[in-house]
Amino acid sequence: MKVENLACLNGQSNYEEWASQMSMVFRAMRVYDIVVEGVQPASYATEEECKGYEALSDQALLILIQVLSNPILQKVSKYTNPHEIW
Repeated sequence: MKVENLACLNGQSNYEEWASQMSMVFRAMRVYDIVVEGVQPASYATEEECKGYEALSDQALLILIQVLSNPILQKVSKYTNPHEIW
């Protein structure tokens, strides 16, 4: 995915536009529920399902890292879950 076309989150001044754009991206990637809604694997999920969830979470995290300004990225770098960053 080319992230050069995506807006970088700079703060409150462009959050609404950024969030709308990223919601569209995360829906296309099929990770919207993970990132925005905070969905976790069910307690009865298989190992394969949990690995799939982790792979999708990592993809979302990679996109988020690329579309956050450096000051914001420094503040959220302690989180490893994309929903926590969202």
